[in-house]
Formats: sequence, structure tokens, C-alpha cells
Amino acid sequence: MFTFTNNQLYKNITINKPHSSYLKTITKGLLEIGLGLDEIIDYFLKQPGIREYFTKEKLFKYIT
Repeated sequence: MFTFTNNQLYKNITINKPHSSYLKTITKGLLEIGLGLDEIIDYFLKQPGIREYFTKEKLFKYIT
């Protein structure tokens, strides 16, 4: 299991789509520190394991 805090390279591994409850938990924390939902979605879409599975619209529906 890899989390957003893992510092290992992602070169030779397959990253599965994260569960919605995992992303919702991270989203809640980022909202609490003042990030807006658009900022959070833009951040997520740059991450391996998210960018391969989501469009902006699909990610919005997945985490809200």
C-alpha cells in the first residue's frame, strides 16, 4: 500500500485507483486548511494513481 506520504519512486509499480473514502478524507483535511475545491482537484489530477483514472468532472463527483 502506498500513501500520499510515500517517497518511493513510482517507476515499476502499478498504482490502483484510490478508494473514494480515502480521497474524501484527504479532501476534508485540505479544505480545513483553506484550500478550495478547485485547487484540491487540480492538485489531485497531477498525482500518479489519480491522473490515470479521472477527468476533472469525474474526480469532482468522486470526492463530493
